[in-house]
Amino acid sequence: MTVLALLFVKISLYSSLSFGNSGPAYEALSARAKLQHLWGNVVSSVYSGRLPTKAPNLLKLLKCSFLMESFTTVSDELPANRGREKAIHTYGSVAQISFRPTNQTKYTGLFRTGAIGLARASLAVQGTPFTPGMGLKFLVDGRPSENLQIMYSLEGQGENQNFFANEFSNIVEPPKSLKLKALGFFFGRAAKALGKSRLDNERTITLSQMAAVEANGTSVSQPVAPYQLIFRPTAEVQMNPHDRTDVRERLALFKPGVVLYQVFARESVDGPLLEVGALVLESSFVASAYGDQNLFFKHPLKK
Repeated sequence: MTVLALLFVKISLYSSLSFGNSGPAYEALSARAKLQHLWGNVVSSVYSGRLPTKAPNLLKLLKCSFLMESFTTVSDELPANRGREKAIHTYGSVAQISFRPTNQTKYTGLFRTGAIGLARASLAVQGTPFTPGMGLKFLVDGRPSENLQIMYSLEGQGENQNFFANEFSNIVEPPKSLKLKALGFFFGRAAKALGKSRLDNERTITLSQMAAVEANGTSVSQPVAPYQLIFRPTAEVQMNPHDRTDVRERLALFKPGVVLYQVFARESVDGPLLEVGALVLESSFVASAYGDQNLFFKHPLKK
C-alpha cells in the first residue's frame, strides 16, 4: 500500500468515528489520533454555567455483573445506548497527560517508552470525607489503551480539601468503616469471579498490562513490572486544604507543563522506592458531559 493510500485509510477511519462508540476502526489509529478524537469529544461537551452534582448510586455496586463490566469491557468509551452510569466518582475533570520515564529503568513496556493519554480526577463522593482518586488512560498505537486507577485511601482524607495532599497508589489499604467493608465484600465477589490468576484482590490494580506493551503497539516478550507505583504530588500542584470551592474549578487553574506527580516504583511489599518517571499535565483540566458520561477507564487484569 502506498503512503498516500495509507493516509487516505487513516483519514477515512478517523472520520467514521462516532461520538460515543469506539470499535476496530478507532483502535487501529495511532495513540495521537485517538487522543485527538477523545479530547475533541471532551472539549466539545464542556459544561456551561453551574457544574452538575449528583449523589452516587451505591446500590449499583451490589450487582456483580455491574462490577465485572468494569474489568471485561475493552473500550475507551462506554458503548452507545448502554445506559451505564458511574456509581461512584460520578463527576470529575479530564486533562491530557504524558508519562515521561526516567532514562534508566528495569521495567518494560510503557514504563520504558512512556505514553500519552488522559487523566480523570474525581471524588468518590461529594462532600465529606474528601476522597480523591484518578483514572489514567495511556493510549497505544493500533491497540486498546492501558488503564490505571490510583488513589490515596478508600476512607478519604477527612476535611482536607487539597486534591494533591497525599500520595496516590495502585494499592490501597483495607477500609475500616463498616460501609466500605460491606462494599469491599461485593468488589471481592467480583474479583473472585474473575479468578485469582487475573486479579489479586479488589484493592490492587495490577501493573503487568503496562509492562507488556510499548507505546508503538509492540508486545514485550518478557515483561518486567513493579509490584506497586507511588504517585508523589509535586509542590506546584498543592491546594489550599480549607478552600471548599468545587475541586473541578480549582483543577482548571493548572497550566500545561505542570508536573503533577513524580512516579516511584516498588518491587515488593517492603522493597525500596525507585523513581521511574513523572506524570505531566499536557492541557488544562476541564469538566465535561463526555468525560462524566462516555469516557471509560477499564479496570485492568493481569496479562
